[in-house]
Amino acid sequence: WEDLGACASPIEDVAAAISNNSMFLDFIEFSALIATGSVLLSSIIGGTRASFAMGRDRVLPRQFDLISHRFQTPYFSIIVGGAMIMVLAGAFYNDIDAIASIVNFGSLFTYLFVHLSLIKLRRSEPTAKRGFRTPLYPVLPILGSISCVLLMYYLSDNAKMAAVLWFGAGLLLYFVMLRKHKTEPMPQHNSSFTLRMRTKLNE
Repeated sequence: WEDLGACASPIEDVAAAISNNSMFLDFIEFSALIATGSVLLSSIIGGTRASFAMGRDRVLPRQFDLISHRFQTPYFSIIVGGAMIMVLAGAFYNDIDAIASIVNFGSLFTYLFVHLSLIKLRRSEPTAKRGFRTPLYPVLPILGSISCVLLMYYLSDNAKMAAVLWFGAGLLLYFVMLRKHKTEPMPQHNSSFTLRMRTKLNE
């Protein structure tokens, strides 16, 4: 793993160690390219849907709640998310390790709260209907949380600093949006987050 971590094309090097057949190597490289694209696409879809849900719950500006009548997709979230990705890709074009470390920290931070949310929801909503129940509860979510924290600890200091700044900006935006919507009606869908927001606003 140390050799693979230091080389620029680990997948190609592993494939070359298996076979020198040019068609085989071309197939591996093409497959790696397609796999990378699919992972990026799924990340973009997840991010834009998250910002859409936050706009729906008025944690982000309501424009993020806009949906295309033709495609039934959150086009504003997609445009803003795509623009941010292009800016970051251009800014870190010559330092891919830095942006990869920052993205990894953000992903692990998200996964950490997924694990913690599972524990909380099992306690606060024990009778809720669930299509899937995590086995070995609470061992798996606890181990998952610990793993996320350890992996974040070993990331670069730049990633940690960027995460702190991003987290601070998110908290600031949250409280700004909370104050802004004290005088405005909340959306009427029944997500648990929206219900909690209504309670806070009523307080």
